[in-house]
Amino acid sequence: MPSAFQLAATLAKVREHWFGLCLNVIEQFEAEHPERGVQIVHRALAGNGDFALRAFQFIDAASFIQSKQYIPKRDEEVYLDSARVAFWGTEESAIKYFFVRYFEAEISGTWDKSPITRLSTDLAGYITAADPLASEMITIATMVPMLSGFTFLQIATAFGDTKEAARIERDLRKQRGENLPAPES
Repeated sequence: MPSAFQLAATLAKVREHWFGLCLNVIEQFEAEHPERGVQIVHRALAGNGDFALRAFQFIDAASFIQSKQYIPKRDEEVYLDSARVAFWGTEESAIKYFFVRYFEAEISGTWDKSPITRLSTDLAGYITAADPLASEMITIATMVPMLSGFTFLQIATAFGDTKEAARIERDLRKQRGENLPAPES
């Protein structure tokens, strides 16, 4: 079983990789539509963009770990609490804002308040430092399943679940095509 800190470090690489893919897709779209005048302000994953992504990925990762029962029930709470500390680090209060926002959306069950919609809005606003436009939000929303897939693949691999990792990898290949490489382990 990987330590919570090892897992958090691996998943940080996944976030960076996925964010870079999102930027590439948004930059390509904007290059094809210069009349829109959208400026990409933040090209590095930091600040609220990083906080939003860490909160979303933590919810995703914790749900996956619980659903696959990788941690014995008696140890699950301690492990996930350690993972939260590892994911959030010293920025707990800033990340908690997004965590609550996405968790509330998760339990609301409506599309307009879904965690994916909220994450897409938050990241599009972060990238452009402006009110997010629908095109950026939709681009990000369509790429969130890839983020989840990359996250789940790394978790399954870290826990030695080769069968699940192979299934996820097959799904990702179908989803992403060969022009969007998976993150390095």
